Amino acid sequence: MQEGNKMAKDSKSCMHIFNDWFYILLLVLVGFILLGTNLGFLPVQVLAYWPVLLIVIGLKEILDRH
Repeated sequence: MQEGNKMAKDSKSCMHIFNDWFYILLLVLVGFILLGTNLGFLPVQVLAYWPVLLIVIGLKEILDRH
């Protein structure tokens, strides 16, 4: 029962996302895309696809809840 309370407490904090490898890898990917765009390795048009990230995050959250 105590573990359930601990998990409920952890999920209220926004820092719990760093315990999930999915979000860490997503942040690294976004960092590389932004860095590559700023350094000229990637075209600026790549930044137009940021809504895809929101869809991927939404799908992951939906799958986690089921």
